[in-house]
Amino acid sequence: MLAENRKSVVRSTYDQEAERYKGASTMQQFNLSRLLSLAEPFIRQLTPAKILDVGCGLGPASAALRDRGLLFHADYLGIDLSPGMIAKAKEAHESETVKFQVGDAEALCVADASMDFVLSNVALHWLNQPKFGITPAKAFSEIYRVLKPGGLFAVSIPAAGKAERFLKVYRAVLSNYRDTDAFDASQDTGDPINRLQLHELVDLALGADFQVELGQLYYQPQTFEEPHDYVDAARAYGYTSFMAPIAPGLRETVWAEIRSEFVGTMGAGPYTHDLYIAYVVARKPQN
Repeated sequence: MLAENRKSVVRSTYDQEAERYKGASTMQQFNLSRLLSLAEPFIRQLTPAKILDVGCGLGPASAALRDRGLLFHADYLGIDLSPGMIAKAKEAHESETVKFQVGDAEALCVADASMDFVLSNVALHWLNQPKFGITPAKAFSEIYRVLKPGGLFAVSIPAAGKAERFLKVYRAVLSNYRDTDAFDASQDTGDPINRLQLHELVDLALGADFQVELGQLYYQPQTFEEPHDYVDAARAYGYTSFMAPIAPGLRETVWAEIRSEFVGTMGAGPYTHDLYIAYVVARKPQN
């Protein structure tokens, strides 16, 4: 039940913010490009015929694979928890060999040993909820199940680092509501982005019996024209998760407070966000 409740929170964000996300996914696109760069030598060696994208969002990986010459003649299936995101992915990318459907990373809608390559770009961290006893382990096991022996898995996850400036403001504003009826402490996770360390990502892969080919923690500062541009991007990929402790009728008000406080704290002009991402490329053993 807890897992389903947290999934509904994530689904709600992406359904509500799907249109906004289209113009606010610069960081996700950067992560995807780097993930595919790291995985490319392995993908070329494999020449996959069946590709699964877990947490596909608006479907940019289908175009990125094609543009890099990595789609080959493969059948691509993108799944996402959000019907809103899937609808926009279909509009932008669906073709005879590129398909999208609503799906759950913890119960993949494909057969055992049917996929050559699975990728997941900044999606599985939403299943990392230690407070609720939830981890991405079940999703990793599902991905292992659907891969053919020798198949590849490439994954990126937001990594724990020193990118705390926004979270400090977020926590400070929420603390003003903590003793009111508008605040549900049971939904307060402290870090709604649910970041992971690289060694935790590697341990998840090893725990699912993958053979890890490489792992990398990467830091890349991302500059926004103004601090409010970063807050708007954060809203696009995590609004309902950030606002889960706040009563629905007050969420827009509280988010506006967070936005105003963050802009006031950071001041006018360019804002540089510290982006830490963990990447892993792994393989399902042949036997």
